[in-house]
Amino acid sequence: MTQHNPEFQNASLEAWAKAAAKSAPGGNVDALNWHTPDGITVKPLYTAADMADLPFT
Repeated sequence: MTQHNPEFQNASLEAWAKAAAKSAPGGNVDALNWHTPDGITVKPLYTAADMADLPFT
């Protein structure tokens, strides 16, 4: 099992969004999405909430 550094602090989704907005075009985090050749939108970050409504979870 992987050992985790006890000094590592979990980041909140809000903190991630704020940091990501700094590198996103126009500060829009949605601009970091990309599309597969099949037209599927891929977000730069997924959380458990993104899987909540999927039938296999």
